[in-house]
Amino acid sequence: LSRLKSTLAWIDRHLDAEITNAVLAQQVGLGESHFRHVFARAFGVSPNQYVQQRRLERARELLTLTSRPIAHIASDCGFASQSYLTTCFKARHGVTPARFRRSLRKSKHAR
Repeated sequence: LSRLKSTLAWIDRHLDAEITNAVLAQQVGLGESHFRHVFARAFGVSPNQYVQQRRLERARELLTLTSRPIAHIASDCGFASQSYLTTCFKARHGVTPARFRRSLRKSKHAR
C-alpha cells in the first residue's frame, strides 16, 4: 500500500506528462496487469480513471486560482487539447471550464 501511495504522489507531480499504466506499474515494480488490479482494488477506480480525476481536480484549481488561459491549463494538466479538457470537464462538472470560471468571477463580484 505504501508503494501505491507513493504512486499517487508521483501522479500529482507528473500530471502534465503522458501517464500510462506501464509507467505507473514500473514505478512500483509490478507487472502492468497486476498493477491495474491491485490499484483498482485499493482505490476503487482504475489507474486511468484516477489520473483523469486528478487532472480535472487540478484544472479546477487552476481555473479558480489563476487567470492562465484555458489552453495552457489543459496543457499543464496533461490534456491533449483545450477541447478535450472542455469535454471531460463538462462531463464531470456539468459546465465548460470557461463557464465555470465566469461563474466564479460573478460570485466574487456579487459579494
